[in-house]
Amino acid sequence: MIHLTPNLLRPLRSLGGRVKRQLRDQLRGETEETYFDLHDLSKLNTFLTAHGVPPLTTDPQEAEQGAAGAMRYILGLLASNRSISRRDPNPLSAGEGGAFAKSLVGNPFLSAVARDNIRAAFASDPAARVKRVYELREDLRGAWPLALTPKQRGEYLAWLVTFGRSDFQLTPEAAVWFLFEQDEDPSRGLAASFRLHPEWQAAVPHGLTRFGWPALKAWVQSHYQLDCRWLNRATLPPQFRPWDELLFLCHAEPQWKEQLPNGAEEILTWVKGTPRIAKCVDARWLAELQQDLADRLPTRAGVNVLGLFRYTSGLQHAVKSTVESLTSVGVRTGLRDFPVLFLREPRNKQAFDALEPFDVTILNTGIDVPVADAYHKSGLHRREGVYRVGIWWWELEELPKQWLDRGDGVDEIWAPTRFIADAMRTAFRKPVFAMGPGLELPVFDPLSKEYFGLDPQRFTFSFVFDMNSRMQRKNPLGLIDAFRRAFRPEDPVELVIKVSPPETYYKDQWLLLRDAIAATPNVKLVDRVLTRAELLGLLNAADAYVSLHRSEGFGLTCAEAMLLGKPAIATRYSGNLDFMTDDNSYLVDYRRVSLAEDIDPYPRGAIWADPDTDHAAKLMRDVFENREEARRRGERGKQDLATSLSIVAAGERMRVRLDAIRESRGR
Repeated sequence: MIHLTPNLLRPLRSLGGRVKRQLRDQLRGETEETYFDLHDLSKLNTFLTAHGVPPLTTDPQEAEQGAAGAMRYILGLLASNRSISRRDPNPLSAGEGGAFAKSLVGNPFLSAVARDNIRAAFASDPAARVKRVYELREDLRGAWPLALTPKQRGEYLAWLVTFGRSDFQLTPEAAVWFLFEQDEDPSRGLAASFRLHPEWQAAVPHGLTRFGWPALKAWVQSHYQLDCRWLNRATLPPQFRPWDELLFLCHAEPQWKEQLPNGAEEILTWVKGTPRIAKCVDARWLAELQQDLADRLPTRAGVNVLGLFRYTSGLQHAVKSTVESLTSVGVRTGLRDFPVLFLREPRNKQAFDALEPFDVTILNTGIDVPVADAYHKSGLHRREGVYRVGIWWWELEELPKQWLDRGDGVDEIWAPTRFIADAMRTAFRKPVFAMGPGLELPVFDPLSKEYFGLDPQRFTFSFVFDMNSRMQRKNPLGLIDAFRRAFRPEDPVELVIKVSPPETYYKDQWLLLRDAIAATPNVKLVDRVLTRAELLGLLNAADAYVSLHRSEGFGLTCAEAMLLGKPAIATRYSGNLDFMTDDNSYLVDYRRVSLAEDIDPYPRGAIWADPDTDHAAKLMRDVFENREEARRRGERGKQDLATSLSIVAAGERMRVRLDAIRESRGR
C-alpha cells in the first residue's frame, strides 16, 4: 500500500490547481495572456515574490505589522475569496465607510492593533497616488494603453513594483490596492482608459454613452486585436446625464444635431420616435431626460474648463475661481485637470476628467503651455468646432518672443487684469477682453500667532509666495531689506515669510533667502506645507501684509489679505493696481528697470519694477505707528474688494461674453 505523504501530495495538488485554472480559463474564454487574474492568491503571490515583494496573506497577524501589513492582509482576503466582491462590489473604493472596511474594523476576533492598522490603511486611500502617476506619465499610457484593464494590468503592475517604487516612492501594497480598485469597475477599466486616451475619444466620441458603448468595445477589440471574454462582458455604468449623452451622440454623428428639435416636449417625442436612439434607452433614462429638460439644460450655457485643478498654486486658485464664478450664474461646466509633475493633491477625490462636451472651452493652463500640449498632456482629444478661450496670466509688460504663437490655438483671450490685457494686445491679433476674476474667501477657523511660532506681543507683517513663481520677481530679499531699514532689533515687530515649496528646482535662491532671514533679527520663515485654511489663518493672524514685488499679473495674496481687512503695502505697479489704490492701501514708489540677465521665463532686457525700499520702510513704519489709520484703510480695502471681486459679478461678466459667443455662432 502506498502512503501519500505531504511531500508527495504537494506536487499533485499543484498540478491539480494548474489543471483547474486551465479548465476555468478555457470556460471563460481567457488565457493568462488576456486576463491577469487578481483573485488567484497563489498566482498573484508568485508574481509578487518574483519581483521582490512580500506576499499577500490571509493571516490576521500580518495586519499587526503596520499599515503595509494591514494592506497585505486586506488584499489577501480579496485575492483568496471572490465572494467578498460578489457581496460588496466596491470593497476598497468605498473606503473606510464601506461595508467591507467596517466588517474588518469591527471584527472582534482581530486584535486592537490590527483593527487600528486596517482603519489607517483605508483612511490613507492607497490607490490615489498610483492613479495619479498613470495620469501624469504619457509614456506609461503609450506603453500600456490597456494598463487599467485585465489585459495589461500584470505588465503595468510589474512596472509599478519596480520603477514605480524608485521613481515615485510607490509602495507595492498601494500598487496592488490600485489594481483591485480598478477591478471593481464593471467596464473593466475601459471607461477610465477612454478618458485618458485621445485616440479612443477621437475614434468613438460617444464611446461612454449608451449609444456608443458597443462601438467602443468593437473598436478596442479590433484596434488591439483582442479576443477575450472580459471585453465582451464589460458593462458601462452611467457616465453622463441623458441630455449630455445626446450631446456626445451629436458630436459623433452630426446628422442628429440638425434634426434635434428645440422644445422639451418636441425633444422627448423625437427621442421616442427615432429608432437609432429609442432602441438604446429605457423608461428610467427617459424620466431622467425629462428632468434634464425641466432643468432647462438645452438652453443653459455650458463651458469646458481645462486647468491646474490639483496643483496647489496661484493657477489652481485661478481656475477654481473661474469655475465658481461660472456656476454662480448658472453656467454648466465640465472640468479637466492639466497634470504637472508635482503630486501636491493626489488624494483629491474629484475626477476632473470631463471630455469637452460643450462648444466653448476655457484654457487656464498658463501661457507657457501651447494649447496642443495642454490637450495632449491632459489625455484629452481636441474636438473640432469648439470655440477656445485662453485665460492667461502673465506678469510683465511684454511676452517672450518664443510665446508669440500661443494665440494660434485660441479664438480669444480673457485677461484677468488691465495690465495683462495690455501685454496680450501687444502680442496677439486675437480679441482680448479684460475679465476681472472673482475672489471670495471661504469660511475658516482663525488661528493664533502662536500656532505659527510667532510672538503674540509683536506687530506682525506677513508675506506669502511660491518659489516656483521666481523669487527674483516676488522679491522677498527686497522686503527683508526694507524691514531692516524700518525697524530696530528691539522694536516689538516681526516679519513672517511663508514660502513653498522648500523642495524647489531653485535651490540657490532658496539658500539666499534662508541666509538673509537668518541674518536679520525678527524675521521668521514658515516653509512647511499649509492647507488653504491654514494659509488664510496665517494672513489673518498677521497685522499687515507687504509685497515688494517687481511685477504681478494680479496679486492674489495682496487681495486675500485685503479681504481680511488687513492694511496692505505693495509696489505701485502691475496687476494689483486693478484693486489697490491710495485710498484703500499703501503703494510703494518704484522705477522701471530692465532685467540684466535671463530669469526663465523672463528674458534679459524685459521691464519690471524696482521698488523703493526706503519708501517701503517708511510705509511699514507708518502702519506700525499709526495703527488706527491703518485699520481704517484696511477696512476700506475690504469693502472695495468685496464689491469689485465678487464671485457673482465675475460670473456675470463671463456669462455676458459667453452669450455673445453663442449668438455669434448661431448656437
